[in-house]
Amino acid sequence: LSGTLGVQLPFLGLVTATNDQVLIIPIGDPTVDFFAVTGRRRRHLLAGPGMHYPSFGMSHQEKEEGEGRDLLLQSGEGGLRTLQEEQEVETFGNSTCDSFLTEIESSVQCGTDSNGTNTVLFPDSTCVAALQSLYVTNATAIRTVGSVIDTAKLTAWTEIQNQRGLGMALGYLDCLRLSTESLDVCMAGVHAETSIAAANAIVEANAALSVLIEDSGGTPQEQFTALCANVRALATADGEQCFPCVPCDTSIPGVECCSREDCLSLQVGDTCSANACVTEGNPRFTLSWEGISDLDLHVITPGGFHIDWTNTIDPTTGGELDRDSFPNEVTFWVENVYFPPETAPDGNYTYYVEHFNRDLQSDEWLVQVFVDGTVVQSHTGTNTSERFIFSYTQ
Repeated sequence: LSGTLGVQLPFLGLVTATNDQVLIIPIGDPTVDFFAVTGRRRRHLLAGPGMHYPSFGMSHQEKEEGEGRDLLLQSGEGGLRTLQEEQEVETFGNSTCDSFLTEIESSVQCGTDSNGTNTVLFPDSTCVAALQSLYVTNATAIRTVGSVIDTAKLTAWTEIQNQRGLGMALGYLDCLRLSTESLDVCMAGVHAETSIAAANAIVEANAALSVLIEDSGGTPQEQFTALCANVRALATADGEQCFPCVPCDTSIPGVECCSREDCLSLQVGDTCSANACVTEGNPRFTLSWEGISDLDLHVITPGGFHIDWTNTIDPTTGGELDRDSFPNEVTFWVENVYFPPETAPDGNYTYYVEHFNRDLQSDEWLVQVFVDGTVVQSHTGTNTSERFIFSYTQ
């Protein structure tokens, strides 16, 4: 025994108290029973060198009824979770919008203007760069605020735990030394007193945290929600100023053709579909999208041959995948499967879209079936599609 006060406790360890500091020095078998002599519910804890003094059945952890437990549950446990916020949960959740530019660009659908001219998306690089800079600067500041708030939560939670544990330990010592009541009755009072103190500390900590959040401009989630709404509004203000639809021109990156004549001039394919030169056929299946998603077109012939990027030509029907895209930037993409009219069989053709990276949301796609250059079936969607059926008769 050492220190101003030393007591041999029934869990094979020494406790010393000096100047309100409590230290436990475990000895012997590391598996100890803290409540064996108190008549309280037994709970085995693992003790070892360097461990802090246990919190003697923190009421929200212990499966027993009592005044202190009820007080902490009613006025404190929810607060503790607010302070702790289940540290495993990501601070910002799904409130960020780091890819907002790609999302907006992928959502813009260009068609024909009031004069009937075919239009395509042509992002304004200066506008896009300014928005990206605005977002990154503010997002960095919000994440910094989030780190400050997280630190404040952890500090408050740790302090409350430490104070509760210290109060229980000192109360236990007082019960052993001074109380004329049974140890169980004495500790019930200590338990209730420390529960009330912890509940009050939680209220104070939450109040301080609320002030910190208010002074910071709101929670990180709230700030990101406002920032995302702002940059999205700026990106689409004044008639989509960052992502305008302009008259089709082959000088625009990703635009291979604006008309059939462009393809004939390039000697690539024989028709222009979704600003790409493809080979016409009867039937023809064309997948088009704008973005950066890796999408694949699959067509299964009436005879069962599966045409895709691994089997590009059906030697029996002459069906061929003549355009296969490997997206590496946000622009226009096309995949095309055509059948020569003289060898295309009658019957049911199965076709579908596959999203190669199934863990991510894909760009919106359009898949169309053409006969004699006219659209006879059309589907839009995102990610991997269902299987569609087209019945062809020459």
